[in-house]
Amino acid sequence: MINDTISNPTNGADDFCNVIINTSNDIAKDLGVTYGELWTYTTFLVIGLIIFYMVLTFAALYTKYTKIIKWAFWISLALIAVGVFILMSIMSTLYVNP
Repeated sequence: MINDTISNPTNGADDFCNVIINTSNDIAKDLGVTYGELWTYTTFLVIGLIIFYMVLTFAALYTKYTKIIKWAFWISLALIAVGVFILMSIMSTLYVNP
């Protein structure tokens, strides 16, 4: 059921699911990948971030290099925030002001 919208939406949740599916499909087309590849890459990105922060947490608890770990944490957090703002800017340009 990849990329199938709900044919007879009966409530707001169904409408919201259709919006997510259609928006994801549009983003995938803009990036030049398929809908399934977009969600696969997104899943791997999220899993990679979780593993990265688990490694940082383990290192913070069991090593003495706390300064390097703190810098790695804050730099990665800042990069994620900048990435989110860039993504929001791109999406607002594509979908709010076509």
